[in-house]
Amino acid sequence: NIDRQWQRLKEERISIEDQDLVYKKYTISRSTDFVLKEVGWFTLKGSFKSVETYFLEPVELILRKALI
Repeated sequence: NIDRQWQRLKEERISIEDQDLVYKKYTISRSTDFVLKEVGWFTLKGSFKSVETYFLEPVELILRKALI
């Protein structure tokens, strides 16, 4: 259920690390019908620690959806 997946993303979206907000960055896998996959961390300071660096949507759109 896509709504349940987005709800899980919203619940997990924020982590506090050294007093800095860290957002999990997700991408959508078309092959598994909108299953969310964690690909790394995007911090408000603009740094990115990458696990995998591919996106099926722009990261801004991913974060905007995550914060709805």
